[in-house]
Amino acid sequence: MKSYFKMMAIFIVTYTNVESQILTKGDVDISLGVGFGIYTFTTNDYEDNSTAALPGLVNINAAYQLSDKFALGITFERNGFVTDPDSNIRATSLNFGLTAGYNIVNSEKNVLQPFLVVGSSNFRFDNYNNQDYVKSNGTQVQLGLSWKHFFGETIGMFLNFSIPYYSYNEFVNSNGDTYEVSRLVTKNGVPVIESRVLQGVMSGVNFRTGVNLRF
Repeated sequence: MKSYFKMMAIFIVTYTNVESQILTKGDVDISLGVGFGIYTFTTNDYEDNSTAALPGLVNINAAYQLSDKFALGITFERNGFVTDPDSNIRATSLNFGLTAGYNIVNSEKNVLQPFLVVGSSNFRFDNYNNQDYVKSNGTQVQLGLSWKHFFGETIGMFLNFSIPYYSYNEFVNSNGDTYEVSRLVTKNGVPVIESRVLQGVMSGVNFRTGVNLRF
């Protein structure tokens, strides 16, 4: 009799734990969202090498639950940067990444998940006045925290923020030329043009919200 009640107790505890977790092993979690970022864009230019950047974000993410705790997935995000509407220029980046998440809270309705994103970032700056552009292929790393709330078994919402870091080692124009920055310096009394390949990094914070789908 004691063994029977012991087995029943183990079953009830196990069943309750399973039922109280909305994301379980084998689930696919898809999120569609929008948001905005606040960045500092810094280059290795000799002067005026730092500026603020404000992008609007559109993202899609799909993750597979390897267990009740761990998830791996892929993500895509488009960043459209705010520019002067009278300048006839546009700046965008397309970001692809692999994601890893850990559910520190995984209840019946709510999930709290720190996550890491590692991948690529493709930045492009278009100047429609002279029909020219500059682009760069770089890397991205993001560390963030996401809160997900499910209204039922399938549909929910999310809020998250992340601290991103984007790195670009060179910029190439529409003719395929690598963009360089230069300055005039004096060495041993002789004027010399000093130049180097333009490089840049962006860092700041992202805020997102949107819809979650669980399958």
